[in-house]
Amino acid sequence: MAHVLSVFPRVSFSFAYGSGVMKQLGYGKSQPMIDMVFAVENSTQWHAENLKLNPSHYSGLKVFGPNIIARVEDWGAHIYYNTLVEIDQQLYKYGVIETSALRRDLRDWDTLYVSGRLHKPVRILQNNSAVQEDQERNLRSALATACFFLPEHFTDVELFERIAGLSYLGDVRMRFGENRKKVSNIVAGSVDHFRQMYAPAIQGAHFLNTNPTNTTIQQNMDPAVRALLCRELPFAVTGANPNVNLVTLLSERPQEIQEAIRQQIHTITYRSSRTQTVKGVLTAGLSKSLRYGWAKVQKARHSK
Repeated sequence: MAHVLSVFPRVSFSFAYGSGVMKQLGYGKSQPMIDMVFAVENSTQWHAENLKLNPSHYSGLKVFGPNIIARVEDWGAHIYYNTLVEIDQQLYKYGVIETSALRRDLRDWDTLYVSGRLHKPVRILQNNSAVQEDQERNLRSALATACFFLPEHFTDVELFERIAGLSYLGDVRMRFGENRKKVSNIVAGSVDHFRQMYAPAIQGAHFLNTNPTNTTIQQNMDPAVRALLCRELPFAVTGANPNVNLVTLLSERPQEIQEAIRQQIHTITYRSSRTQTVKGVLTAGLSKSLRYGWAKVQKARHSK
């Protein structure tokens, strides 16, 4: 699949994701569209080059030029998608995001849009050492966050389902056109990939004890340990709302900590997914938006 990158201007980091790349339960044997994300150093310059190479990929926004396209990209989750693009008889959807915006989202979860996709197994098409370092932090953050939604003892599958569901907590698209079993289907279809992906983070987590003979995990529920765990959460969860101090809340009203974290994540994902959904009509154009939306609805209807 990496050969597809030769069709585009240079990217600094790229990955493919979704049911077209990683197995998900509940879907038929038809060839789905493949989703990709390109991280680029300068969006304006990249779009200028891509408009020359692949003008048909863009909606009518292309008449306004690369500067306007880059401005539209910066709305919401800082990513610009071209969808229903055919390359070698395969349909693709690709998103373009500046590397600096991607790295910020991986570290801080300011939109939890691309960073949320990277909570799940993906296929790396082109790696980048700096992005990979931030991605490792992103996985540790996902692990720590998910533990606040789990009891003292849990299985690794329960952990992965919590992690996979974080970026969908407030996603407006989950209200329509998406399979309600999406999260469990993602994990069930790629559980071995999840285990491999999260093994370093789990092994390095001071607050977890794993059982080498099975897949059960125990977390330390001591308040002092939980307070330290709060400090491992991303800035957008712990520091973006001055009215919510999670460490103080944990010591004074520990029963409310889970809901406080859920609300913070819900706010982040709702805001970014809402803007991206509206923006998609501009970036795809009305015709492609209707085709893409109808395909999502049909996919949800025929999934199990």
